[in-house]
Amino acid sequence: MTAIPPLLRAVDNGDFDLVRFLVEKGADISARCYDGTTALFIAAQEGHLDIVEFLIEAGMDVNAERSDGVRPLDMAEYNGHSSVAALLRQRGAKNRRKWWEFWK
Repeated sequence: MTAIPPLLRAVDNGDFDLVRFLVEKGADISARCYDGTTALFIAAQEGHLDIVEFLIEAGMDVNAERSDGVRPLDMAEYNGHSSVAALLRQRGAKNRRKWWEFWK
């Protein structure tokens, strides 16, 4: 079993203060899970707008793909997080796949 980096756990829990603390203390913002999931991907998927904005400002790539080719914008849209999707688009994010192609 592969360990999930603490930053990704904090993002998944929507704990903005812990995310900020970890990044300020040197957490690797480019850390990934076994399938290529990044902190930004999780924040977009869960609709954590404040964390998405913080991670983008910290330098995360808005178009980083998971191993299956899905991007943060794809999951924000798929999960109905329109404000997150709008922010990602404003910061240069592009769709890679349409929601109906995710699990073909």
